[in-house]
Amino acid sequence: MGKQIEISELINSEQNKTGLCLATGPSLSPFLDILKTIENERDKYCFLSVNDFDSLFKLDVQYRVVANSVMTIEKEYKRFNSTPQTKLIYADSVDITPIERASQLIEVDYLSYDQRHFGGKQCVDCYRCGCIQNLNPERLTIQEELQKYTSNETYYSTGDTVSLHMIALSILLGCNPIYVFGMDLDYKNGYVNNSGIHNPDSFNCQNINNDLKTIKESAERIGVNIYSSSENSPINSILEFKKFSI
Repeated sequence: MGKQIEISELINSEQNKTGLCLATGPSLSPFLDILKTIENERDKYCFLSVNDFDSLFKLDVQYRVVANSVMTIEKEYKRFNSTPQTKLIYADSVDITPIERASQLIEVDYLSYDQRHFGGKQCVDCYRCGCIQNLNPERLTIQEELQKYTSNETYYSTGDTVSLHMIALSILLGCNPIYVFGMDLDYKNGYVNNSGIHNPDSFNCQNINNDLKTIKESAERIGVNIYSSSENSPINSILEFKKFSI
């Protein structure tokens, strides 16, 4: 059985390491070789990725961030357990697997977080979606944790992409600087590494950019620099482009 982690255990646990946030867009592909050469340099780098990273590229990632009502603990626990070196950070406010059931299935260290019940209050979908069963009115959302950590005046929204929560987590971990890869927000033509997988879903880039702006402002308050390493990513209107090199 995996250890359930509290958010307080993660805060500043990767302090002053370079955070490498790996979304799964095709613009990540050119960096896979260079990232492979440093994946074991845990004293310098902290690798984070999202959802299906393990089926798209083979890197030793320390944190898998999930916010998904389809990729649930009940369905994917064997897959999550197959990467024991990777801590699972999953939103139990979206994945409504009962927390006690999840604890029985997960064999890796994990944190379950909330990304929608601001102020510990019910959301408009609590009863329709069933997320009320995992609601803890005393718990801060990951957005509120970031706001508290950086003393920002506001927090970002529920998030149109899990990559936002990945970036937020990298800040809470104490990473600085942080590089974001593969956040292309258009996967109709496939994902990283020519995987052949396609996603017809559309992303609201305006919402995402608004959230990124809030996350960037939060980071700047504590002197954390966040860069986009994908030259043509739509997020470059918010984040400074800086190609990653070692």
